[in-house]
Amino acid sequence: MKKCEKCGSEFNEEAVFCENCGNRLKNKTEEQNVNNDDEQKAEVKKQVIEKKQEQLSGESQSASKKLAEMKARELAEMEKEADELKVKQKAAGQKEPTVEKKVAPINDQFTCARCGLVQNVTNNFCEKCGHKQGESYDASKDDSKRVLNVATLPKEPRKPLSKKAKIMIGSGIGAVILLAGGYAFGKSYYSLENQATRFAELVKENDPAKLASVLKTHDPNYKVNKQNLTKYTDYYADKKHKKEFSELVNTLNSSPYAINGIGDLSMQQEGSKFLFFDNYNFYIEPVYLELTANQKNIEFKIDDEVVGKSDSDEYQMSSDPLTPGEYDIEGALKGQKEKNTSRVNLVRFMNDSFQENTSVNMAIQKVAFDIISNTDTGDVLLDGEKVGELEDGEFTVKDKVWHQGMTVQISKTLPDESKMTTDKREIGEYDYPAENYNSDYSELNLDLEEVKGKDDIQYELDNIYNNFSSYTDDSYGSYNARAITDLASHFENGQSNAEFIDFDTFINSVRKAKSKDHLSAEASVEEVQQVGDNTYEVRYLIEYTTVYKDSDQDSITQIFRYKKATFIYDEEDQQLKIRDLGGTDNFEVVDDGN
Repeated sequence: MKKCEKCGSEFNEEAVFCENCGNRLKNKTEEQNVNNDDEQKAEVKKQVIEKKQEQLSGESQSASKKLAEMKARELAEMEKEADELKVKQKAAGQKEPTVEKKVAPINDQFTCARCGLVQNVTNNFCEKCGHKQGESYDASKDDSKRVLNVATLPKEPRKPLSKKAKIMIGSGIGAVILLAGGYAFGKSYYSLENQATRFAELVKENDPAKLASVLKTHDPNYKVNKQNLTKYTDYYADKKHKKEFSELVNTLNSSPYAINGIGDLSMQQEGSKFLFFDNYNFYIEPVYLELTANQKNIEFKIDDEVVGKSDSDEYQMSSDPLTPGEYDIEGALKGQKEKNTSRVNLVRFMNDSFQENTSVNMAIQKVAFDIISNTDTGDVLLDGEKVGELEDGEFTVKDKVWHQGMTVQISKTLPDESKMTTDKREIGEYDYPAENYNSDYSELNLDLEEVKGKDDIQYELDNIYNNFSSYTDDSYGSYNARAITDLASHFENGQSNAEFIDFDTFINSVRKAKSKDHLSAEASVEEVQQVGDNTYEVRYLIEYTTVYKDSDQDSITQIFRYKKATFIYDEEDQQLKIRDLGGTDNFEVVDDGN
């Protein structure tokens, strides 16, 4: 039970305001906060409450009497209106309507104007909100702005959490945050893309120990360790494989799945990490080398380590699994000087010869042949090593032990220090056996591409001077813009070339001469030397014959030499052109015609 502190009335626990005086009732918690030790104040308070209760009781009786009178007057008026309506309807001949009489409820009640609670009329104040019975209510003038419902009623203060409870709650929240953060981190860290990226960075470091810590193999005969993987990292550390290494790293970074197209390396999803994340393993694929021999007692070595020995004329063996890389292979008969040696590339990535290189013929056999070239001088290279020089475009290779992949090539260093080389020509096992050598048909042609010789230069000079002769003869035709353009096409940079300008001036001078009819010109090449890429120095003679208009005047023939004319080969136009004729220092009179 709750007791009103103001009037002393008692009410149920759910009551909020006193029905008699409108005072707000306190709950148990609030009552406990009252200072019961002050007996004097309590006594005074009791007296005040009793006095107020007497006053409110009188007011309550008066209010009840007034309300009853109001309801009686209202009922009388309703009955009077019904009688008047009955009289009017009777006079008009209408049927008397049935009139429902309002009956006042046995237990008088009223509805609170403020909160709408229906309650006994004997209550002076609303038991829910404390509003006085009979008073009107204007919500716009209510300064309290209280929404008087259960949700807004004061609640009992909660008991403060203990330190232990706070720690447990904080730990739980922290654990949830930690788990959520850990999952997000793991999802990113162990994603396919990030695992592949980390592996690509590891490959980029080219460290065999680090690679050994992550690589696996499907081959039970192969061991993944630092020692074995050094062969793989040494391959990419070599400067000559710099391009391949760059391509390898770029390929690994291009797509998570690109690794499976490399050949030497692969990736496979296997199991999971921490139950939630896919695990990817990275593998290296070893190589098996097949060795063959054409006779007994050939000892095989791989990187100076003996791996086997032939026991028949048609011997074949397979090596242990090898790490992708480059290997020196040797086959030799015991007690003999001759050896079959070769270096094979057993890396799959960017190696078109990989499949061919996995089988090596270690036959002991000599070869012999003659090399014929379109250049007079140059170095003869066997497997990239110089073994001699061309003399007048020829060289003989004798008694060389053949090996698989043997190549021969010509390299020529030009005066400007640039180099020209022929394509490498591979020698087959049975192409040029030494026992069948014959100087008449054991020939191998190795020509430098786009090398121009005397015939090429002579052909170009013939074209130039034939046109020149025609243009000097005004009876042949006009020396017009088309003719000028045609002549200029034989000179580097066309009409802006200084030598062309001299030719053009010379032609016009002959055409305008009163006594000269025309000139005939004939060139003869003496020597050609290539001095650079598509650049040649030429020594040639030019014979001019001047023909006069007067038939009685004898023609005059003069011979001159250009000792150092420079020609270039224009690859776009596919034509030899004059760059310059060497100037006065390289021009001499051979015969002045006198």
